[in-house]
Amino acid sequence: MKRIIELHLVRAAAVAVLAIAVCTTLCAQSGPPVSAGSAPVTVVNTNANAVPAKQVGTWTVNVGSMPAGSGNVTVVNSASQPVPVNVGTLPPVTGSVSISNTPSVNVTGMPAVTLSGTPNVNVGSLPAVSLASAASIKINNTDSNPVPVRLTNGGGVQRIQRGNDIGVLAGQTGIALLYIVPSDKWLVIEYFSSRVKASGILAGQWDVGIKVRDAAGVELKHWVPLTQATPPIAALDRYVGGQALRLYAAPGTAVEGVVFNGGAIAMTADFTISGYLEPVP
Repeated sequence: MKRIIELHLVRAAAVAVLAIAVCTTLCAQSGPPVSAGSAPVTVVNTNANAVPAKQVGTWTVNVGSMPAGSGNVTVVNSASQPVPVNVGTLPPVTGSVSISNTPSVNVTGMPAVTLSGTPNVNVGSLPAVSLASAASIKINNTDSNPVPVRLTNGGGVQRIQRGNDIGVLAGQTGIALLYIVPSDKWLVIEYFSSRVKASGILAGQWDVGIKVRDAAGVELKHWVPLTQATPPIAALDRYVGGQALRLYAAPGTAVEGVVFNGGAIAMTADFTISGYLEPVP
């Protein structure tokens, strides 16, 4: 602003000097000499017909106090010449933000995530898990919390099915050898069945079971209840029974069927077992 006022003053002074010079020349041609300081000179040139002026030397213009301005100011600085702004302390921001689409988020590096307490994590759907070729998975279950394993057909399991029968006199106990377990295997018995037959056998006059031995050689008997089969055949009473179970016979031991005949006449009994062999751990 100061520079603009200086230019206007310079222009006005130049106009005044020029007017004095012109007037002096004209007066010298047509009349008596005119003194520059004898009277004031008014320059009537307009902005469209401005008097050319040239500043000579350095002028000092005292403007005084600047008048108060009013109106709006438009800042036209570009992005390469930003206007410095001192914000100070940012005010708190409240309210909610709505996202109308699903933006893509790129994370450079995996940031550290810290969870305090015991939070609950809800998974909407289980994602697909893919393992690379020859990948391995470590299971940390202990002996007190083993992982259940089921052996299926075709997995190298050796199935075993054996049976035998025996005649038993009145008041006697009969033992029928069913299987001898290999020395490098355990036998897992999954099913046992038996049938006894005789004439005039009464309920409560017999006991039927299976006998195995553990690794210490201790004999263990498992008794199976029998039910009378109907109808009788030629006055021959038949009692049958079977049970799903899980018995373990130690390596190198014998598996036997056992029957006690408490009746007054002889009887016959047959036994059947089924299961599979497991390698010794």
